[in-house]
Amino acid sequence: MKNLRYLNIFTILIIYTLLMFYIGWNGWVWLHAVFGWESWGYYAFIVGSISYAYILVQVFKFLPFLRTIGSIWFAVIQ
Repeated sequence: MKNLRYLNIFTILIIYTLLMFYIGWNGWVWLHAVFGWESWGYYAFIVGSISYAYILVQVFKFLPFLRTIGSIWFAVIQ
């Protein structure tokens, strides 16, 4: 039963990754049309930062050990 919980987490992460790819690609096309950004770096930084933060929050929510490490890491970064 414990392994099933991790399977659900990985399934959610895979679905989220596919969704972010779809949103990211369409968002890049839109931003390129509106702002004329020739470089993908701006958009990749914005979407990548938000996505990475969201995934870390979701993973830390389910794993108490990682939550403790995350709290220590956040305190060190601050």
